This record gives sequence, structure tokens and C-alpha cells, in this order.
Amino acid sequence: MLNNLMAIFLSFSMVHNSAHATPHHAPKVAQAVHKAKASLYRLYEAGIASWYGIGDGFQGLLTASGVRFDTNANMCAHRFLPLGTVIVIENTVNHVRVSCKILDRGPYADNRVLDMSHAVKVALGAGDLTQVKLWVKRSEQYH
Repeated sequence: MLNNLMAIFLSFSMVHNSAHATPHHAPKVAQAVHKAKASLYRLYEAGIASWYGIGDGFQGLLTASGVRFDTNANMCAHRFLPLGTVIVIENTVNHVRVSCKILDRGPYADNRVLDMSHAVKVALGAGDLTQVKLWVKRSEQYH
């Protein structure tokens, strides 16, 4: 029994260590996965995004979708995209991308394309107002 356990442990360590023995392959794999995922999306809109949810009274209120707003979750508001749509938001300054679900309506400022929760703002490395690109799945037909 002890020999069987030792053999399992040794085989696991060899597999585990061999996975880390060739780190130069990791960037190629990550790039291939990123390209595959990126090909599923198309640019929908670009413009200025703002954020909401801390100290403004929105935390815990019902959104247009009926879900309670949580500033610590990846939630956002858009004027036209269907509620429940998952989009990818790209910060055009640092090129960080974050997925987010449209659960509310807005923004109500004329020059903005998106309102995002504080969690999305932080994940994007964004300021109070940030230039963004909105990506939607290619299979979805939005006007």
C-alpha cells in the first residue's frame, strides 16, 4: 500500500514539475487562447465610460433587470444593449479587457457610452472617466 502511494506521489510530482519545466511555451498558449476568444467578438462601440455605486446611493437598489446592484460585482449599464448581454470592455489606454453583464440602463450623461460598477473600474485600471471599446459576440445582432 505504501509503495502504491509513493508511486502515485512520484508520478504526480513528475507531471507537476514537467508542466513547469517549459515556461517558454506558456506565452504562445496564452496568445493562441486570447486570439481564439478575440475572434468570437466584434467591436460594437467606443467612447467614454463612467462608474457608479460607491457613496451615491445605488448599492443594493434594484436595477432595470430586477437584480440588486452590487458595486463589487461585474455589472454595467448601457442604453440599448439587451439586459443580460455579456460584453467585453477594453480600456483603450492600458488595453486591459474585462467581461461585464449589462444589468441596468444608463448612463444618463450625453457624452458617455457605459456606466460600470466600481469592481469593473478597478479591474480595468480606469479613472473616473475612461476611454473604452465595447465588444459583443459576433453571433449577436445588435443595432
